[in-house]
Amino acid sequence: MQTRFLLALAAAVVLGSFGRAQAQEKPKFVMIVHAANRVTELTRADIKAIYLKKTTRWKDDTPATPFDLLVDSPVRETFSDTVFEKSPRLMQTEWRQRIFAGQGTPPREIRDDAMMLAAIGATPGAIGYVTAGIALPASVHTVNVKD
Repeated sequence: MQTRFLLALAAAVVLGSFGRAQAQEKPKFVMIVHAANRVTELTRADIKAIYLKKTTRWKDDTPATPFDLLVDSPVRETFSDTVFEKSPRLMQTEWRQRIFAGQGTPPREIRDDAMMLAAIGATPGAIGYVTAGIALPASVHTVNVKD
């Protein structure tokens, strides 16, 4: 009897761990820009430079305005891991140090995909990211990301 209970308990732990591993799959994202922006492709290095505010203007001289999702967003985690190869929390710490040193301010944080779409669509020169697969309004378009 006790052996069955232990086997059942072990099976529940294994199956529970398997389910959590699948549930923790990182969401994919797409980069978006304001519809008037003619950029169709960027490298990860280009995106990183814009988000770190080392690149402040597009080729047409429009100010480049990056937007981020909130630091606890799973999509931001994927974005940050992909572009910076660092967690959002670590990037937040780095920005705090830069702010303290008088070296700029981080991108404005946006609450969710819907608000990100609205912000990018309303801001010429804006760049951001949203969950892959969501419907995009005509006010934004996607940008392919090259390695």
